[in-house]
Amino acid sequence: MNRVAVFTLPTDAEVQLIADRASFFLHKVYLVPREKFTMEYLVPKIHCISPDR
Repeated sequence: MNRVAVFTLPTDAEVQLIADRASFFLHKVYLVPREKFTMEYLVPKIHCISPDR
């Protein structure tokens, strides 16, 4: 599930992701100033979510 979120962060911020019952792989995080963001930054993709075989 791709999502867009807006955060206000200082320049030396650390990002920590915590999930109780999920495992995930986060490939990239992009920080874009809100005033420069457009929906063109989002590229629809197909993601396979089948379990390892």
